[in-house]
Amino acid sequence: MKSDTEPHLVDDTSPEAGLERYQRQYYALDDPEISDAEYDRLVDSLPTKAVGAPPVEGFGKVKHAVPMLSLQNAFAKEDVLAFHKRICRELSTTSVEYAVEPKYDGVAVSLLYQGGELVRAATRGDGLTGEDVTENIRTIPSVPQRLLGEEHPELLEARGEVYMTRAGFDDFNCRAIANGDKPFVNPRNAAAGSLRQTDPLVTANRPLEMIGYVVAQVQGSFPDSHSERMKALEALGLSAPKQTVVNLEGVFQYYQEMQDHRSLLGFDIDGIVIKVNSITFQDRIGSTSHAPRWALAYKFIPQEEWTTVEEINIQVGRFGSLNPVARLKPVFVAGTTVSNVSLYNEDRLKEKDVRVGDTVVVRRAGEVVPQITAVVMARRPEGSIPFDFPTHCPSCGAEVRLGKCAAGLVCPAQRVAAISHFASRDAMDIKGLGEDIAKQLVQTGLVQSLPDLYQLTLEHVAGLEGMAQKSAQKLLDAISRSKSAPLRKFLNAIGIPRVGKSAANDLAKRFGSLEAVMLATKEDLQKVVGNAVSHEVVEFFSQERNKEMAVQLLSLGVRSVENQVFENSSHSFLEKKVVITGKFISMTRAEVKEKLTALGARVVDNLSKKTDYVVVGQNPGVKLEKAKFLGISTISIEEIFVTSPD
Repeated sequence: MKSDTEPHLVDDTSPEAGLERYQRQYYALDDPEISDAEYDRLVDSLPTKAVGAPPVEGFGKVKHAVPMLSLQNAFAKEDVLAFHKRICRELSTTSVEYAVEPKYDGVAVSLLYQGGELVRAATRGDGLTGEDVTENIRTIPSVPQRLLGEEHPELLEARGEVYMTRAGFDDFNCRAIANGDKPFVNPRNAAAGSLRQTDPLVTANRPLEMIGYVVAQVQGSFPDSHSERMKALEALGLSAPKQTVVNLEGVFQYYQEMQDHRSLLGFDIDGIVIKVNSITFQDRIGSTSHAPRWALAYKFIPQEEWTTVEEINIQVGRFGSLNPVARLKPVFVAGTTVSNVSLYNEDRLKEKDVRVGDTVVVRRAGEVVPQITAVVMARRPEGSIPFDFPTHCPSCGAEVRLGKCAAGLVCPAQRVAAISHFASRDAMDIKGLGEDIAKQLVQTGLVQSLPDLYQLTLEHVAGLEGMAQKSAQKLLDAISRSKSAPLRKFLNAIGIPRVGKSAANDLAKRFGSLEAVMLATKEDLQKVVGNAVSHEVVEFFSQERNKEMAVQLLSLGVRSVENQVFENSSHSFLEKKVVITGKFISMTRAEVKEKLTALGARVVDNLSKKTDYVVVGQNPGVKLEKAKFLGISTISIEEIFVTSPD
């Protein structure tokens, strides 16, 4: 059986013939048949590595004065070490100065300026001959028609990458779908397709950007290092990547930093580029017929892979929503194996038109949940049919109204979801009560409603599949401990629509007890949680079965007050987004989170530009570096807790 990391050929042609076909689809037609990661693996597996593909018909041909080569790829640290060792040997030195920069994922183009005026723009093509796309390039705002300043080289050929930002790509695809047009698979293909429009007015309406990355030829005075040349390009009005000049150790540090931060950028990069900084040394080292020998593309673990949809299932949520889930042929993406991806709801499923048997693009950027970003239409099997969204609940058979099962907690699936949520860490935090145990409790009839959890006996629990006396007692102990959970967790747990961690925290701080929340008027609630949430709270407690459930839970010993004291600290954390990183001597991370929540903070796992504080303990790891990169305030727990909240 072929491994997931082996190149995949769609027919029985030889690898070399397959590569030629894929190069034409990728470079010339902008309609790839395999993923970027598969393409890289195929190229790397062959001894002869071509540069690109012949130009397509419809554009004039441009012969490159200097061959427009591709880059040699590296996928492991050992590859970079071998590259460095060779460079040192050829330069008779033990230390080399490298310029490192992000590797933008776009379309390579060449810009030729004569007398400061843009006279020609061309694609790479096959490296020797490209397509004349001058008029289309003129429509890109970041490409100057005339170089800035009075003094500029008589002739300058700058090469770079045309790309789309993620925001521009998403907006463009939304408009394409709304107009009934075929969406693009990713920003790179969208940029390439936009650049090859026969009507420049169409290209002008596409959100294209360009970034320079090398000076191919120049007549006149110009700096003798790559990093200074990029600064010179910017002074002339061309965009260029920020340069970092490092030694070998710095290369690996920069690689790790960019890999960690790539999801925070507004555009796609698929690695870094390592270049010998000295132009004199570059000329001495030279090039092969395929790639410069003084540069290397150090690729990241792919954030995007292609795989197939084996099945589409419907999951019923705790409020009855029917959520389609794509079961995938397992694929390794960005450091984890992905086999299930949510399709969210009926509308999103119809919008993407994902079908069983489809080849799909799965993306997992940084710590983001995996998503299907596109269907590869060229690989859709003949005779495939759209997914038939059910009109009745697959769990209980009740009618589906507006995408929801109308049965409420009578539906077993909703009951299981409600119990699982009630026991989750952000709710009552009942360790050991996951979805599998919840299913058994519902199927055996032991739990019909939430209060039933507090009436379980050792005999009941020990009789469940996979449960012995010891594990059963642990579960009962965890259920008993949950009775002392603070009010904010209780309000999050019992299933009030729209009341999650944040709203539950606000209600608990303002009202202090369950009775006060239940008796509050809509006007009182609106002052705390707004109109939509206050409506849901009033509606929830107006239903007799919900009031009975709450009263019964109280009678079984579940607490109904907020016992946390919201004391002042040296910082205001009310409604601030806070991330915790590292270990703490005086308390566990869970305790730190509890105390921050008690101070009004919204503690989140993922670091972003919207994070207000990062609470730093010992051995903080990469999140501290990300915080510094984004300019986010960092703080220790000693600075926070002037007095103990307890």
